Amino acid sequence: MIRLLATLGGVLAALIAVKVVLANAKAEGLAECQASYQAAAIEAERANARTAILKLERNQEINDALRKRAEAESVRAASAARELDRVRLAIAAVTGSASSPASAPSGADAATLGRLLAEGAELVEEGRGRVERLAAQVVGLQDYAVKVCRSF
Repeated sequence: MIRLLATLGGVLAALIAVKVVLANAKAEGLAECQASYQAAAIEAERANARTAILKLERNQEINDALRKRAEAESVRAASAARELDRVRLAIAAVTGSASSPASAPSGADAATLGRLLAEGAELVEEGRGRVERLAAQVVGLQDYAVKVCRSF
């Protein structure tokens, strides 16, 4: 009977040792899983940060391009306005300095000058509209970029 109890004690000790080994293995496996999860989460955060930075850089490029385009349109509109003023002055000089009927422009010349003047005025207004639309786009995109920067 003592032998039986000794054998049972040995078996019980072996089972307890197996249980301890299994518990340690389970704990180690859980720790490895948690470490892998944390590493993946950190990498995902880094990837999100890189993506956010790329988006911000792209938005800045778009803003810069729109600003340059708006500036170019503004310059073109100013140039068109100066040209229109020059044409108006030329028309005024031609029509105002006509002291004799021989030097006055003919009806066809006056009609051509009037048509050119109207066409120039239309171009100036078109350019002004473009500049205003581009300026509004630049402001909108800058506001969007600020919102995106604040969200990260």
